[in-house]
Amino acid sequence: MKLIFKKVGWGYLGYTWPFGWQGGIAIFELYDDKIVLKIFPFKKEVTLNKIDHIEKGNFIPIRTGIKIVHHEKGADNLQFGCFARDELIDILEKNGIRISK
Repeated sequence: MKLIFKKVGWGYLGYTWPFGWQGGIAIFELYDDKIVLKIFPFKKEVTLNKIDHIEKGNFIPIRTGIKIVHHEKGADNLQFGCFARDELIDILEKNGIRISK
Protein backbone atom coordinates (compact mmCIF):
# COMPACT_ATOMS: atom_id res chain seq x y z
CA MET A 1 0.00 0.00 0.00
CA LYS A 2 1.66 3.17 -1.28
CA LEU A 3 0.48 6.68 -0.40
CA ILE A 4 -0.23 8.64 -3.60
CA PHE A 5 -1.91 11.82 -2.32
CA LYS A 6 -2.75 13.37 1.03
CA LYS A 7 -4.76 16.53 1.73
CA VAL A 8 -6.15 18.25 4.82
CA GLY A 9 -9.58 19.82 4.53
CA TRP A 10 -13.01 19.32 6.06
CA GLY A 11 -15.42 16.45 5.82
CA TYR A 12 -18.44 14.48 6.90
CA LEU A 13 -18.51 10.82 7.74
CA GLY A 14 -21.68 8.99 8.60
CA TYR A 15 -24.97 7.56 7.59
CA THR A 16 -27.96 9.19 5.95
CA TRP A 17 -28.14 12.83 6.92
CA PRO A 18 -28.71 14.15 9.56
CA PHE A 19 -28.36 11.04 11.69
CA GLY A 20 -24.99 9.74 12.83
CA TRP A 21 -22.79 12.33 11.17
CA GLN A 22 -19.34 13.31 12.33
CA GLY A 23 -18.00 16.47 10.73
CA GLY A 24 -14.95 18.65 11.08
CA ILE A 25 -11.32 18.86 10.07
CA ALA A 26 -10.53 15.89 7.84
CA ILE A 27 -7.57 14.15 6.26
CA PHE A 28 -8.04 12.55 2.85
CA GLU A 29 -5.49 9.92 1.79
CA LEU A 30 -5.35 8.14 -1.55
CA TYR A 31 -3.34 4.92 -1.62
CA ASP A 32 -2.78 2.62 -4.57
CA ASP A 33 -5.49 0.27 -3.22
CA LYS A 34 -7.84 2.41 -1.09
CA ILE A 35 -9.06 5.80 0.06
CA VAL A 36 -8.86 6.70 3.75
CA LEU A 37 -10.94 9.53 5.23
CA LYS A 38 -10.03 10.51 8.80
CA ILE A 39 -12.26 12.80 10.83
CA PHE A 40 -11.18 12.71 14.44
CA PRO A 41 -11.82 10.36 16.18
CA PHE A 42 -13.14 8.28 13.25
CA LYS A 43 -11.48 6.71 10.23
CA LYS A 44 -13.13 5.10 7.20
CA GLU A 45 -11.28 3.05 4.60
CA VAL A 46 -12.81 2.22 1.22
CA THR A 47 -11.01 -0.10 -1.17
CA LEU A 48 -10.81 1.29 -4.70
CA ASN A 49 -12.73 -1.64 -6.20
CA LYS A 50 -15.71 -0.81 -3.93
CA ILE A 51 -15.93 2.82 -5.11
CA ASP A 52 -18.73 3.31 -7.64
CA HIS A 53 -17.77 6.89 -8.49
CA ILE A 54 -16.91 10.30 -7.07
CA GLU A 55 -19.42 13.13 -7.26
CA LYS A 56 -18.44 16.76 -7.36
CA GLY A 57 -20.27 18.37 -4.48
CA ASN A 58 -21.13 21.73 -3.03
CA PHE A 59 -19.62 21.96 0.39
CA ILE A 60 -21.71 24.77 1.83
CA PRO A 61 -21.08 27.63 1.34
CA ILE A 62 -18.51 27.01 -1.40
CA ARG A 63 -18.15 24.51 -4.25
CA THR A 64 -15.12 22.60 -3.09
CA GLY A 65 -16.32 19.15 -2.13
CA ILE A 66 -16.50 15.58 -3.31
CA LYS A 67 -18.74 12.72 -2.25
CA ILE A 68 -17.39 9.17 -2.35
CA VAL A 69 -20.17 6.87 -3.61
CA HIS A 70 -19.31 3.32 -2.62
CA HIS A 71 -20.70 -0.08 -1.67
CA GLU A 72 -18.33 -0.83 1.23
CA LYS A 73 -19.92 -1.77 4.57
CA GLY A 74 -20.30 0.99 7.15
CA ALA A 75 -20.74 4.73 6.76
CA ASP A 76 -22.42 5.45 3.44
CA ASN A 77 -22.04 9.23 3.40
CA LEU A 78 -18.39 10.17 2.90
CA GLN A 79 -17.70 13.76 1.91
CA PHE A 80 -14.48 15.71 1.75
CA GLY A 81 -13.82 19.33 0.86
CA CYS A 82 -10.70 21.35 0.21
CA PHE A 83 -9.65 24.38 -1.79
CA ALA A 84 -7.78 22.13 -4.25
CA ARG A 85 -10.79 20.10 -5.41
CA ASP A 86 -9.84 20.24 -9.10
CA GLU A 87 -6.34 18.93 -8.31
CA LEU A 88 -7.88 16.16 -6.19
CA ILE A 89 -10.30 15.19 -8.97
CA ASP A 90 -7.47 15.09 -11.54
CA ILE A 91 -5.44 12.78 -9.30
CA LEU A 92 -8.43 10.51 -8.67
CA GLU A 93 -9.15 10.28 -12.43
CA LYS A 94 -5.50 9.51 -13.21
CA ASN A 95 -5.72 6.63 -10.74
CA GLY A 96 -8.74 5.07 -12.45
CA ILE A 97 -11.56 6.34 -10.26
CA ARG A 98 -14.66 7.37 -12.20
CA ILE A 99 -15.82 10.95 -11.66
CA SER A 100 -19.52 11.73 -12.12
CA LYS A 101 -19.76 14.88 -14.26
